[in-house]
Amino acid sequence: FFVFNGSFPKDSIGEISCEMIIHFFRSFTESLGATLHMTISGENLHHMIEALFKGLARTLRDATSKTGGNTLPSTKGTL
Repeated sequence: FFVFNGSFPKDSIGEISCEMIIHFFRSFTESLGATLHMTISGENLHHMIEALFKGLARTLRDATSKTGGNTLPSTKGTL
């Protein structure tokens, strides 16, 4: 499921339509089988799009990193 809140100040950046940026995130989300909510505001189109990609990258890094030490979580001895 993908939700995008915001609007871009221009229709394109270079030769890339801003619709394609949103389409990329929607397709990525659906292919991954995940839920993604993105909200953006601002005036500088380059920085807005950069923030969307950087936010996604940081989210994926956090979602895929191990926490709680150097061992994998286990229920051994607790069940």
